[in-house]
Amino acid sequence: MSTFEYSFTAFDDFPGHRNNSSKRALEDIVEPFSSAGVKIVHRNIIKASVLDTSIIIRNIYSSLRDRALTFPERKQVVIHLAEDTNIENCEIIVGAQNIVNTIHDDKGHALQNSPINQLLGRSHILNSQLIPMLSELPVSQTNLCGTSIENYLYYLSLTESYNCGIYSLLMCLPPNNPDSADLLMELCVKINDLIPS
Repeated sequence: MSTFEYSFTAFDDFPGHRNNSSKRALEDIVEPFSSAGVKIVHRNIIKASVLDTSIIIRNIYSSLRDRALTFPERKQVVIHLAEDTNIENCEIIVGAQNIVNTIHDDKGHALQNSPINQLLGRSHILNSQLIPMLSELPVSQTNLCGTSIENYLYYLSLTESYNCGIYSLLMCLPPNNPDSADLLMELCVKINDLIPS
């Protein structure tokens, strides 16, 4: 696993909703990943804010593009974690759509039914480069994000990763899932096997 490096993001607790499972999973992966010799480059908690989301995504990819040029033999994988209270098992999101429905974030900003990228149509959907491999991964898949802030994050991430050799995934976790860290480790091992060297 030494030729793969991972970066993770998770959402902070939302207003009125404590103990976000994605934040807990991000905290839980440090020890098992370190023990297994898995390199974590970035580990970011994102506030429920449009501005915070865009800044963190931009900074992660700026760093990873430099890292990919410096260490071309190391594959960079970005995994975004988000809690979804409507699911019982973990899911990988296949793509993100170029639209935001109403987002009222914790900073009071609102985006309402507008494209994320003004140059493309609202129906424009970005898909992960990992789509051919997704059926081999140990989690189910669904087409698009259920929440606007998650879709916004994933669309930005897929846009940044497009054609630069960095892989991006969004994984939704059910609430109170004690096995998230183990599942993430299994996911990373599988990704290592599937991505061509």
